[in-house]
Amino acid sequence: MKENQPITIVGGGIAGLALGICLAKRGLPVTVHEAQSYPRHKACGEFISGLSYEVVRQLGLEDLLAPLAKKARVAFFAGKRRVWEATIPKPVFVCSRHELDARLARAFVRYGGELRTGSRLPIQDRIGQVIASGRRKGKSSWLGLKVHLTKDQPDCDLELHVGKGAYVGFAWLPDGRVNACALLQRIPLGTFSDPLMRFAKALEEAGLEQVAARLLRSGPLRESMIGVSHFDFGMAPRGMAAIGDSFGVIPPFTGNGMAMALESALLAADLLEDFALGKISWDSLKAELFRRLHWAFRERMFFAGLLHHALLSGSLFQFGASQLRKWDRSFPWIYQRLSGYRLWEGSKR
Repeated sequence: MKENQPITIVGGGIAGLALGICLAKRGLPVTVHEAQSYPRHKACGEFISGLSYEVVRQLGLEDLLAPLAKKARVAFFAGKRRVWEATIPKPVFVCSRHELDARLARAFVRYGGELRTGSRLPIQDRIGQVIASGRRKGKSSWLGLKVHLTKDQPDCDLELHVGKGAYVGFAWLPDGRVNACALLQRIPLGTFSDPLMRFAKALEEAGLEQVAARLLRSGPLRESMIGVSHFDFGMAPRGMAAIGDSFGVIPPFTGNGMAMALESALLAADLLEDFALGKISWDSLKAELFRRLHWAFRERMFFAGLLHHALLSGSLFQFGASQLRKWDRSFPWIYQRLSGYRLWEGSKR
């Protein structure tokens, strides 16, 4: 009897582990290589918006993700002004990557997958190898920073503070901490050697002095601070079998990055099972996977790009609160186009 073709996944984040769990539960030989060890912090907004329960169900992650779901209020701030507030139409999943990734890793091993931590494989096109190693290296000047706060109490479940060429999100985590995650257009050239002070200085330069002060007085957990730089938004060109951020990076204000990672894992699972069983070739798998991911994500990536430009071009400051309040009527329509609900609701395996 012919043995199944083994699958190798490069990267043990949300996408890689979810795919590994899905394949391992089907009895397929799968190995995940992760350069770090668990638990570890990730530069991430740490809330999942626009994720359908159908994706969670089909991935078999109900036990891990369902307890994290909640209805959430989100507040928008332009500089010092609170300009708009709304309830997100669908439940969000709020979670620390420090905890969630470790739980996924344990589940992957429990279902029979082989996990190799401290293992960094080269990113290359190889038969049976799926790339899930995170954001692709780019040439942009974007800088993402995150830190957990131990003494903060946001007014809403989620907050978005927009400044000059920057925005900061606050998410209230289940353990009582608050995740502060910022996207900045420039790396500050200040004289501070302390990374936390450089973070605060960058926020001040973006006109977010009150957010910088809040960051420093709210018990920042220094070991949770992490950054990421030199990455681009958008989808990767046709080529390797890539999922998650390795395939496409959506602007973080949407909260949809982890949802896309999980959706991409599910869209890849059936194809990889067929490949492992010898039903399709590797080249056919890559072509079909690219088609599926491009079809699933192109609309939300397009709308997210437009809104991202508006956020950072000063539109919030130009139009003010009276214009933002008009979003009350259009917010459900916008939310649908920044999420995958329409793809998955009513979908049954």
